[in-house]
Amino acid sequence: HAIDIPMAEKNIEAELNRLSKLKYKKSFIFLRVKDSMHFKRIKNHPIAHLIDGYVLPKYNYTTAPKYNKYINEDDVIMPIIENELFDTAKLDSCFGYIDEIKNSILCVRVGITDIFNLFSLRRPKESTIYSHPIGARVITDLLIRANALNLRLSGPVFEAYSTKSKAVLSEEVKAEVTMGIYTKSTIHPDQIKHIEQQYRVTKSDLESAKL
Repeated sequence: HAIDIPMAEKNIEAELNRLSKLKYKKSFIFLRVKDSMHFKRIKNHPIAHLIDGYVLPKYNYTTAPKYNKYINEDDVIMPIIENELFDTAKLDSCFGYIDEIKNSILCVRVGITDIFNLFSLRRPKESTIYSHPIGARVITDLLIRANALNLRLSGPVFEAYSTKSKAVLSEEVKAEVTMGIYTKSTIHPDQIKHIEQQYRVTKSDLESAKL
């Protein structure tokens, strides 16, 4: 909610200042903004120098030009495509705007939850996203489009967190590795190790690469 944004920004500022004083190498910190105007304001905020990049939600054919006008060549961006993946003309337009800023893009993210909401569905929790025809079609199409621009695609966020879901997460990431998908979003730090395990180069692959 918009009313919560000032409080959230104060909390973020306090946490980023705290992290900046720690004596270890921190991970890259990306901030997800609310919309293009919030993006503009954050870039002029005192905390901007503590932020490594920005996540741009609902990046589509109408919001993209509004976001793009505030993106500089030294920005690092992760746009999220969420709700227009079944309209070819709108998607073509969206990727046209992505092409304009591709040198600033770390990877393109997929907002799969909104896509399932279009059909009044929830994404499967007992099986991988690629076992569902909607998930498989949408992500494959985006992967092809991203590759055409020499951009990387991030796998959709894995929203389940339970003992049983660990196996599903591993299978989903394993499928994404074979597809050439760049990285994975998740909801809990405990899931990171399961993702990294799938991206780790195996000894046999390493030996084969040396041949």
